[in-house]
Amino acid sequence: MEKEDIITTLTDEQKQLYDSVTTTADKLDLPQSWVEQQQRAILQGIRIQNYNSGLTKEETMRQAKQQALKIAKLLRKEK
Repeated sequence: MEKEDIITTLTDEQKQLYDSVTTTADKLDLPQSWVEQQQRAILQGIRIQNYNSGLTKEETMRQAKQQALKIAKLLRKEK
């Protein structure tokens, strides 16, 4: 999903968070690159939140178990 597509689907609270970065940058005289970085991070977090909210409890548990197994395998390799 493109940045513009995501922005149009934001809730009022999410939009306020996204826009607050610009206000903060103006107050603290931070560069535009900082604003863009923070806004990308916010959008990424929203994408993850939206994805996770669509998962069932069973799917969430299945994915958590898969991650735990991957971590366990990596830890065994390090020994």
